[in-house]
Amino acid sequence: MPPDKKGTDSAKMPPPPSRSVPSKNIMDTPGFKSGKTGVKRFWTNYKKILRDSFNRMSRSEQEDLIDKFALIVTVGATVVALLLFQSVMPRLVRVLGVPLALVGAWWAGRRVVGPVIIDRMSHLLKEEDIEFNDEETERDLR
Repeated sequence: MPPDKKGTDSAKMPPPPSRSVPSKNIMDTPGFKSGKTGVKRFWTNYKKILRDSFNRMSRSEQEDLIDKFALIVTVGATVVALLLFQSVMPRLVRVLGVPLALVGAWWAGRRVVGPVIIDRMSHLLKEEDIEFNDEETERDLR
């Protein structure tokens, strides 16, 4: 077979794709669509479970959970930052600075970040239950 004008053998070239065949996009397959709706339903149910369990907690339990979350985030962020810069820190700074940074992160999580989050989320938390020990105090507050 003689070569075509460009110098290639036309028998070795595949034919151009026809427009009648739809593209094979995985997002158009029924399996992907059903999997996507399943994951979306799972995520929605998971958020509902978290919301319901948070709403069933007492105010003090909600605040304790927020404090734990704040502590995890602050200490975790400090650990990640320390891991990023540990290789360039001198040995003395690593020996003295790492424990100080972790203690500082713990203090900031307990004393700064936790109370700020509780204050910002106060409209979502349960109202505090006021317990009265005597009748006079209860009458004075009314």
